[in-house]
Amino acid sequence: MAKPQKEFYGYITESSTKGNSLLDYTESPATAFLKSVNEAKNASVACLRQFKKNKEGEYTQPSIRSIQLINAGLLATIMGNFETFQKYLFAGVFEYSIYLRKFELKSFFTKINTSNGSSASIDLERFAAFRDNQTAVGLILADNLKNWQSAHCVNSYFRAFGLRDAHNHQIDIISADTRESLSVLWQMRHSIVHTASTISIPDAQKVPKLHGFGDKVIALEPQFISEVARKFHPIIKEITDNIGDLFKNNMRIDLSADIKHKIDKLFLVDSTYKAWLK
Repeated sequence: MAKPQKEFYGYITESSTKGNSLLDYTESPATAFLKSVNEAKNASVACLRQFKKNKEGEYTQPSIRSIQLINAGLLATIMGNFETFQKYLFAGVFEYSIYLRKFELKSFFTKINTSNGSSASIDLERFAAFRDNQTAVGLILADNLKNWQSAHCVNSYFRAFGLRDAHNHQIDIISADTRESLSVLWQMRHSIVHTASTISIPDAQKVPKLHGFGDKVIALEPQFISEVARKFHPIIKEITDNIGDLFKNNMRIDLSADIKHKIDKLFLVDSTYKAWLK
């Protein structure tokens, strides 16, 4: 007798291993993200070992198709985790802004509203859902901001804190080269999720590196996820170190050892693949 069918939600089960929790992202966003991308890489490698190859040692056509489907799904998952990394890093900086020597809240929100495209408004029912959840104010703010898929907007959000380096300069935490790389990944993720893994002609025109890929199906090579994991390491280190250095250059000098430890952990960048961070 066949097992009774369940509703979609009925298939949600307990995780067999300890993955990242949102608390991990709260305490150390970079380390939590790198753990998630490394797990995706390890899952990809494990799958590649199981797929059939022909006598020449190349993957068979059915194997290639399966690998491409898996890689597309893993990329969408990785970019979802990257968005979480950005939000929680921003939220952490906002929470700890009380420890800055100078932080002008009115100016901050003016800049945030400009970067957001409109006044940041909090849905009251969504806000009420956080009751008894001990959710930080920074997370509620980040959750209600738009355009986290735009590196330009993310730079603007972090610039709103008004932090300056040792030379009294404001800098973008995401460099121009990294913005270009992220724009490719974000567009690929968008096409996977919204247009059946096909890069539409209009979407291809939005990203210079994807010109010429219009109306083409995204078919990713077997080693793609491993390369994404490797290349994300210096990207995450760059972003986190940039905002971390700015924050520490502007924080008060009278902070307790406990507070300094929490700030250090917020900007910690650690990975099981430490060589990739260089």
